[in-house]
Amino acid sequence: MKLMDLSAFNCPKPKTLPTGQNLKPNNIIGKDDLRYLLVGQVVVEEKMDGTMVKFASMDPELVIFAEDLKRRRSIFYQLPGRYSIFEIYNVKRGVFLDSEEKISLSNEMRRGKIKIPEIEPVLFFPTPRIATGKFALEELLQFVGESAYARGSEDKHPVPGEGIVVKQFADNFPIDFVTGKIISEGFPSAVIGSYLQLPYMQNVVDPSLPLVIDIPRKQ
Repeated sequence: MKLMDLSAFNCPKPKTLPTGQNLKPNNIIGKDDLRYLLVGQVVVEEKMDGTMVKFASMDPELVIFAEDLKRRRSIFYQLPGRYSIFEIYNVKRGVFLDSEEKISLSNEMRRGKIKIPEIEPVLFFPTPRIATGKFALEELLQFVGESAYARGSEDKHPVPGEGIVVKQFADNFPIDFVTGKIISEGFPSAVIGSYLQLPYMQNVVDPSLPLVIDIPRKQ
């Protein structure tokens, strides 16, 4: 069976939330979109430092959006897989899936129950979730820096991640849903420039490492 044309499917990119950190004027979320995003419950996820890729499955008919984390960019990771799934689009229903269903299907992919041609199932894992709830803009700053898999290059202890992505907590999302992001002030790419200028290095990908669905909150 022929796979679908992935060029027809795109995922809205998160706009920068106006917190005063690393702001680019052409990418700041508008006031109306910000109000719409934060009017109710939201899901806060870790923003992974990778390269966006798309995959298709036929049964069920899904488009999977993930960060390819094989190459080390500005952050070193120790990961349970190569592809961190941050969105899944259900073609038949015409919606992006909510957080719970996305995690469930990501785990089914990891176990090989949903197959992606020529990709080992254990290379997929869901993007870590940090929090759910209703938060004001300034309250979201408490979650910036939380990371499940970022590690210090020498001692392998946990270090801050790239930032967070904020999405509405909803049953499903239309094709043009609103999402926001906050990048950590200490994110290295703001200092060292493009990762393409750096020597090629790889993150650690080890399927035996613990899978993190929800990042434990610090006490």
